[in-house]
Parts: sequence; C-alpha cells; structure tokens
Amino acid sequence: LRRGERITQFETVRLRKNGERFWALLTLSPIKNETGEVIAASAIVQDISERKRTQDILQKSEERFRRVVDSRPVGVLFANMEGYITQANSTLLEMLHATPEWIVGKPWTELTPPEYAERDAQATKELLETGSVQPYEKEYFRADGSRFPVLMAATMLQTEDGFEAVGFVLDNSERKKAEEMIRFQASLLGAVDQSVVTTDMTGHITSWNRFAEKLFGYKPEEVIGKLVQEVTPATFVKDQAEEIMTDLLQGG
Repeated sequence: LRRGERITQFETVRLRKNGERFWALLTLSPIKNETGEVIAASAIVQDISERKRTQDILQKSEERFRRVVDSRPVGVLFANMEGYITQANSTLLEMLHATPEWIVGKPWTELTPPEYAERDAQATKELLETGSVQPYEKEYFRADGSRFPVLMAATMLQTEDGFEAVGFVLDNSERKKAEEMIRFQASLLGAVDQSVVTTDMTGHITSWNRFAEKLFGYKPEEVIGKLVQEVTPATFVKDQAEEIMTDLLQGG
C-alpha cells in the first residue's frame, strides 16, 4: 500500500463494537497527493462471515465423507467434472494393483474396456441429471492390463469449489466365480439319475433337477423359492425336513 499498490480480496478478522469477531473481505486503495505520494488509504469492508461459515461446514462435511470413504471396504474414486480422476482410496488402488501416481490425472474412461463405453455414457447422463447412478455391472482394467468384473455406482459430492463425481467400485470377481460354480453344479445335478433338491439355509428351494420333477410332479418354476416343507407331500417327510433344517442351522 505504501508503494501505491491497491490490495484486493484480503480476508481478515475484525472486531465489532461489542467485541464480537467477524470475517471481513477488505479492498484497500492508496490515496495520493499531487506529487504521487501516498498520504492516506480508503477501505471497502465486506462482511463475509456467512460465506466463511458455509465454507467451514462444507469442508468439515467433505473431511468426514473422506474419512468414511477411507475406512470402507469398497473402492472409491473422485473425479472432476471434466472426467479426470483426482483421488482414489487404498481399496481401489489394491483392486487395480496401482499407485496413486498411476491413476491420478487419468480420464476415468481409460479404466474401462471400450465395449462398455455406451453403458458408461448412459451412467454419466444419469449422474448429471439425477445426481447419482444406480449400481451396474462392467469391467475395469488393472494397471497390468488384465481385466476383472466390478459393480459400479456413483454420486455427486458438493465441495467448496463446486461439484465432483464420486464412484464406488466393488470387486465382483468372487460373485462371478460363485455364479459360475452354481451353474456348473446345477448342470451336474441335472445329469444325476436321482432326485436332487437343494435349498438355502432358510429352507427355500434353490434347485430342482429333472428326476425331482418326475418324482414329485412339480416343474422347477413351480417350486424354486418355496419352502421345501411346502412341497414335501407327507407329514413325516415334512417333519423330517424341518428337523434337518434345524440341525443344519445349529451347525449339526
């Protein structure tokens, strides 16, 4: 200011007459005499307390959100509105076998094989229009170029600087393996020359082979999802089924 330069957008804390503190935005301008010497200054003072409170709330909210993200067993990435990744949590880095340097600054589309481009475009449209994306299946590239199945969802996060996209990524490999095993087992059961019925731990029927259909007279679509006790025709069989299920649930 003494050099005759104007000071703008200077944030500071000031006191009111009653001793209350408030945030102020100052613009200071030098006042010069005929010879150009600075002889005084003028100040424009703007109360920005409300803005600072809002910024503080957003910052604390964002910090809490990021702490939760770092503690979750789900991969999480942050991307700006141009689609470039700005941050990824440790879980996602482990999934991708990657380092922060490898992923930060990369367009998020580069993580996805090209055959999912149309589905990703739909997800981006959904995110911009509604603020969130419902979970959907796709694949990701690891840092070594290998692929693995994921379940993807996203939401918008308001920050101090505007908005950013937050993606939630669940490694779907184990689920896919389990589904393949179930299909394989079902095909084996269909080939067994005996009546075979499988249930979950609550007693609901999950598979019903062709010999069970022949023995009991029910087609698979008629019994899948029903309690096995509802399908067994005789009282002693029903009682026996209930006893077996009780033993299984108790670890017997």
